[in-house]
Amino acid sequence: MKLEEYYRSLGLKPGASREQIKQAYRVLARQHHPDTAAHQATSNQTAANQTASDIFLTITIAYKFLLAHTASSPPKNSASAACAKTPENLLKYNAHIRLRELFVQQRFATAIALVEALISKLPDDLEVQQWCAIAYQQQGRRLMRDRRYPQALCYLQKALATNPTNRDLVAKLHQDLRSLNRQVQQTSLRSI
Repeated sequence: MKLEEYYRSLGLKPGASREQIKQAYRVLARQHHPDTAAHQATSNQTAANQTASDIFLTITIAYKFLLAHTASSPPKNSASAACAKTPENLLKYNAHIRLRELFVQQRFATAIALVEALISKLPDDLEVQQWCAIAYQQQGRRLMRDRRYPQALCYLQKALATNPTNRDLVAKLHQDLRSLNRQVQQTSLRSI
């Protein structure tokens, strides 16, 4: 991603000040945070929530990158300034870009492999745990569509165990599990 694209992600022109970057991020983060965007979705809630998650991740990465690469007065918290340039953050950034491509291509098994490798490197990173749970959920949903119910149940349960503190994701997973249960019951009735 080019520098101009990071600014564009936050709705800014290149060369914006740190304060403008922070303000734009705050506004966009409130608007696109998955927990708040879920309440605004009306028609296709799953697609809207996934889009909100993608947008939120994009603006967060743009925000962190721009703060790390924008000239400023001496930072108030030098630890956070140093953290923005760590190899872990670069690894996360590159993984996020690849993960988005895999989600668009609906290559969920490959996405899971990528995120599981990332989580082995960054086991305490909550953002990576969320990505992993979402990858499991998407694979579970695909398996439900393919009527591979035992495997779908396995992936949905893995998603639930991976990120049990994200209330919005947990609610969606419980909804998916109820839907899976209904599909299994309907299939059982048809076979009788």
